[in-house]
Formats: sequence, structure tokens, C-alpha cells
Amino acid sequence: MPIKHIKKQVDHAWTWTKRVFVALCVWGVVFSLATVAHLRVAFEYDGALVDSAAAFRQAEAVAPQQFGPSFWATANESYYMDRPKIIPYATAWVLKLFGFGVDVYVLRPSTDGEALREDWRHLVSADDFVFLSGPEELARALENGHYLLFFGSSDGAIAAAKEAHVFALRVLRKPQDGGRAADYNPGMFRELRIPYSQY
Repeated sequence: MPIKHIKKQVDHAWTWTKRVFVALCVWGVVFSLATVAHLRVAFEYDGALVDSAAAFRQAEAVAPQQFGPSFWATANESYYMDRPKIIPYATAWVLKLFGFGVDVYVLRPSTDGEALREDWRHLVSADDFVFLSGPEELARALENGHYLLFFGSSDGAIAAAKEAHVFALRVLRKPQDGGRAADYNPGMFRELRIPYSQY
């Protein structure tokens, strides 16, 4: 009886050892391919990688002129109010661990945005956390890189990825995430939508 029990334990351990070995082999192959081919993925910051609605509300309450320099300075300095979205944020880390380069694009002025850029230093380098003026500049940036995937929330960002021939995935928003509702129409470009990505 003890021998059978030991044999069962050994078989169970060997099965798990093989599974771990296969998983490591798959990781090694993907990591090597992504690294050698310099494959990258990109995330839109607002609405996709994070829920930044609270920072925008803070800027609206403080800044005398909406979308003026003081508005963007307040929005950028209120990064501590931004909440990473679970699925996109976890996806970014998984892809990074598999060897993909990760870029974050912030479609807003960079006014007083150095602290925001520094806050994301663990996921991306300072050079890969980029402020852009809008979708047109985003399209040019995506065209110039080896991007395999783009995760975006706004219509403009999804359109830019389509223009650059990068596969776009739509990150959903919460219903109460207002402010930019006019630029949010999931499925407008027949893009793939990520379920439960609004949280």
C-alpha cells in the first residue's frame, strides 16, 4: 500500500514537472521571437490602461479654462487619482514578461507631466511613455514601430491604429466615465472588444 501511494505521488510530481517544462519552453520560444523581431504593443493611457475620469474631473473643478494649460497641468499632476484597469494593466505586464516591448501613448499635452511619466517607470521606460497631440500623431507613431497590437479606448485612437494597420482592441469604459463620451462608440470600426475591461 505505501509503495502504491509513493508511486502515485511520484507520477503526480512528474506530470507537473512536464507541464512546467512545456510552459517554460513556450515562454522561451515566444520571448525569443518577440525579442529578435523587436515586436511591440501599445496602450492608450486615458480610458484604456487607466480610468482617468477622476483626474479630469479634478482638472475641470480647478482650472479656469477647460483644456487650457492649467487644465492639462492639473490633469497630469493628478495622476495619483488614476486607477489602472485590471485586464489591460495585467495584459501589459504579461506581454512585457513574454518579451514584447510596451509603449504607452497619452493623447494630451505634456504640461507638467514628468511626474506622471516617472510614476510608470516600472512598466515602461521614460522614452516609451509618450505624450502626443492627438490621433494623427498616434497614427504616425504606430506606423513607425513594429507594433503587433494596440489597446485603445477612444474612437480616435482605434481609428489611428486602423490607419497604421495595427490590430486594434477596444478597452471598454464605465458608463459614468464621461467627459469624452462623444469619442467613445465601441464596435464603430468592427474592432474586437475586450469583455469586462472597463473595470
